[in-house]
Amino acid sequence: MSSRDPTVQGGGNKQTSKGLNKRQNRFTFDSYLNVLKKQTDGSGTNTAFRVKNKKIYTYAQTRTALSYLYVKHRVCEDGVTTVPLHL
Repeated sequence: MSSRDPTVQGGGNKQTSKGLNKRQNRFTFDSYLNVLKKQTDGSGTNTAFRVKNKKIYTYAQTRTALSYLYVKHRVCEDGVTTVPLHL
């Protein structure tokens, strides 16, 4: 993440969703919190254009955007706080 990013400069929280267009999928802090509390993945939809055989097609693809699985840290009992793994 670049230091020029407004979320870094303004001191805000970084909110990301892997593989989805941010303009089409507006996730809120509550969206992220629900994934942690309910232990279920959150999904979103990508809509885009594709050229095939000199014709333009549109498509919509539903993807998992907010994954509950986090292999880099251990999730504490509160379901939100994490601590690094000491391997």
